[in-house]
Amino acid sequence: MNILPQQLNALDILNIFIEEHRICSPLDFEADVNFILNFNTTVSDWRCARDLMPWRPLSRFLNIEFNLTVSEQQWKAVLTPARKRTLRDVCELIAQHCTFTSVTPVQLLENSCLSASVFITLKKYLARRGVQVDELKPSTLIAPYLDTDFSAMIEQIGILARGNKVFEVLDFTSTTHLDNSFFNLPSTPIALETGSILTFRDVVEKIIAVNDPYRSCES
Repeated sequence: MNILPQQLNALDILNIFIEEHRICSPLDFEADVNFILNFNTTVSDWRCARDLMPWRPLSRFLNIEFNLTVSEQQWKAVLTPARKRTLRDVCELIAQHCTFTSVTPVQLLENSCLSASVFITLKKYLARRGVQVDELKPSTLIAPYLDTDFSAMIEQIGILARGNKVFEVLDFTSTTHLDNSFFNLPSTPIALETGSILTFRDVVEKIIAVNDPYRSCES
């Protein structure tokens, strides 16, 4: 039976951080888009590259992102001193305490469907992060959710994808050349470009694809 593995190891955590950096740093003028993260990257360099907060609020944020209950003292041991501690220390601590379980297919009309399970799991992860998911369907467009809950979306999609690339394109592009009354665009002169990933169904199928050649539904 096909499954979506979710027992995250230290390398998975590192890849999640790398993908977050790839997506988020171009949108933050104080981040270093060219910095290359690896296990030997110091916490200080990681924080500078991503324009992250000091260690104490960062530790609370990481607990929320990865659904952890790691104590402040445990975080302090891997986040300080920032010029000596490395991402390996951080990733190993997170991997040690992660409790994500693998996603298994559900039965739909006598078929085994992994995509339905992944969609349900993504909704659960987003709801845990405070995202309103009551009206969320596979056909729902992702752009409005990225607009209102960007951080939670990127984090939780990244966790399910185990740091693999889901968004080939994710950028803010100018729309000043368009007639807003015709395209029904907001008054802001930018829009989020997501390439071929337009709906939550697209997100789910890409998550499955990047985790390996699993088929979303099998007879």
